[in-house]
Amino acid sequence: MEGLIFFFLLPLAAGAVQYPLTRSRLPRRAKWAPAALVALVGIICLGGMTELLPLPQTYLLSQNAWIAFPDYYHVGLLCLPALLGLGLGALFAVDMSEQ
Repeated sequence: MEGLIFFFLLPLAAGAVQYPLTRSRLPRRAKWAPAALVALVGIICLGGMTELLPLPQTYLLSQNAWIAFPDYYHVGLLCLPALLGLGLGALFAVDMSEQ
């Protein structure tokens, strides 16, 4: 189930958010806001993973796991398919508008 969420549902949800946003008449800054927010969260999580930022060591997402990683590892890992989905949503919206 986790693989389905990670590889299919999360990119699909992010693309479903970005597609109508890209086709709307909003300013460019508003269209880039979801991608910028997800990238910022990913960079903050990467800073925690490399110990450049002192993030709290909470284990809510992996409390029953055999090997427990801090929560920012999981959130940072989920930023990658979300960024992929946002990019695909924007790409499909631009492609549909040109046709």
